[in-house]
Amino acid sequence: MSIKFKILFCVILLHSTIVLAQDYIVEADVLRVRINPSITSKVVGKLNKGDHIKVIEKVENWNKITFNNKYGYVSNDFITKISKPEPTITKGFKSGFKIGFKSMLYIGIFLTFVISHIKTRDRRFKSGYREHFSLSTFLIGGIISLAIALIVGLIKGIYDYFLY
Repeated sequence: MSIKFKILFCVILLHSTIVLAQDYIVEADVLRVRINPSITSKVVGKLNKGDHIKVIEKVENWNKITFNNKYGYVSNDFITKISKPEPTITKGFKSGFKIGFKSMLYIGIFLTFVISHIKTRDRRFKSGYREHFSLSTFLIGGIISLAIALIVGLIKGIYDYFLY
């Protein structure tokens, strides 16, 4: 496995909380769902004003959606993105634990990745360096990262509980 692939995998893993589909609302009285992103394409269904849809992908002025367990396309001119309200800041144990745990887990996973790729001296190999991918290093590092993140999360949660 190349280092670029491993870095890409880590970035994807760390940002896996991002939601891919976005919520939209239909503004037209009747909106035709088409099989391809073209006005001349066959109509496979219709949506009514006020219907909520999830856009999977944008293709120029068209949006790919799921419709009746199939994919379809609707024009961008007749839908509006639903803006999500800002998350409320909560105080106390739950909020503190969540922040502390999540932060330390990401840091721990990143450090495990970095440490596992540092070439260390090892007399058992011809070149004198470890040259293989070690799954056990990742597993042990992951377990240690999880334990440290849990402890830090608990401490941060207790701290926020008594502070607020």
